[in-house]
Amino acid sequence: MSQGAMGSGSYFTDLVNGVEESQDFSPTTDTPIDHGPAAAKGSQGRTKNFSDEEDRLLMSAWLNVSMNAIQGVNQSQTSYWARIHEYFHANKSFESDRSQGSLMNRWSTIQHDVNIFCGCVTRIEDRNQSGCSVDDKIANACALFKAEDKKNRKFALMHCWRILKDKPKWMERRKQIRGAKTASNKKQKTKANSSPSSAAPVLTPGTAGVDATPAEDPSK
Repeated sequence: MSQGAMGSGSYFTDLVNGVEESQDFSPTTDTPIDHGPAAAKGSQGRTKNFSDEEDRLLMSAWLNVSMNAIQGVNQSQTSYWARIHEYFHANKSFESDRSQGSLMNRWSTIQHDVNIFCGCVTRIEDRNQSGCSVDDKIANACALFKAEDKKNRKFALMHCWRILKDKPKWMERRKQIRGAKTASNKKQKTKANSSPSSAAPVLTPGTAGVDATPAEDPSK
C-alpha cells in the first residue's frame, strides 16, 4: 500500500477501536457540490447497496486522503479519487469490488444527505427547547429531515453523520457547500431582477381589465 493512499493516518483503524480521530484535514475540492441524491443511482442501480462497513471505510478514505504538498494542491479530481479508491481497497477487511465511480457516487449521496441533516440538527438546537435530551433533538431532526425531503425519505445515514459531524475537514466542506449555494442564489436573483419579464408592466388607458387613471388634460 502506497504512502499516498494511506494519507497521514489510519482513521479506519481508529474507528474499529472506537476512536474517531483523523490526522489529515486539509480542505479539498473533491467532488462537484451536489444538491440532490440523484448521483447515487449509478452505484445503487447496477450493484447492491453500500453496507455500513463500506460507508465507514469510504469516509475514512475521504478524511485521510488529502491534497498534501507532495501531490500538489492542484491535483485533478480524477487523481484525488484514484487515491481514495486505492486507500479503500488497501484497507478493506471485507469483500468489496467498488469502482472509483461507484465510490464517488456514494460519497455524493452521503455528502448531500448528511449536510442537510446537519442543518436540521442546527435548527432544532437553535430552538432551545427545555427538557429535550440529545436523543430527543436527534429524533426531532430526523422528523424534520423527512418532512422537508421531496420524497419523504427517512434519514438513513446516521452512522455517517456520527463520524463526520465534528471533523474539521467535514466542517470546512460544509462551508464550501454553503458558499457555493449562496453564490448560486445571488446569481439567480440578479438574473431574475435584470430580466424584462420581472419588470412591472406599463399600464395604458384602454388596457383590458384595468381601470386606467384619467389623463389630467383631455386635450393632451
